[in-house]
Amino acid sequence: MHDLCLLPKDEHYEGKNAKLYTQEGVELSDGDLYFLNNNTIYLDLEGHPFNYSQTLDQYQVLEKIGEGGFGSVFKIKHKATGKLMAMKTIQTNEYFNKADKIQELFREQKTLKQLDHQNIIKLNHAFQVNNEICLLMEYADEGEIEKYLCSKPHARIDENEARYFTSQI
Repeated sequence: MHDLCLLPKDEHYEGKNAKLYTQEGVELSDGDLYFLNNNTIYLDLEGHPFNYSQTLDQYQVLEKIGEGGFGSVFKIKHKATGKLMAMKTIQTNEYFNKADKIQELFREQKTLKQLDHQNIIKLNHAFQVNNEICLLMEYADEGEIEKYLCSKPHARIDENEARYFTSQI
């Protein structure tokens, strides 16, 4: 790796195999530093691979908002910006003990990251920490349509609402 131009020249850094990473775990070089725009970067003085648990340090867990067969969903807040997000954690248990299952999940997350539509929850970031896969997603504070329907008398909505929801789907 090139000498890192933004690091001060002193005894703490000289002779080290230091590496800089983006919050997504992408290793940076000198040329990349000019294109960063108020992004969080991580420095590892020993040149170790990126530790994704550092990404989680940027967020505060506010509450658990759901739970399923493979994991949980939490409402989280970005500490620096205050932006609310959802974090889905998936336990890599027996179902995910094969590399192809994990690869399948990461292929799906890659596809979801590319989708950009107002009616689809945006996936911002996905990574693995220890035995959990973490998906950081847009937070939808309106809730689930199933709960909305169940809150209605006889779990029914009128024709106009049905048209509206159908058009959104």
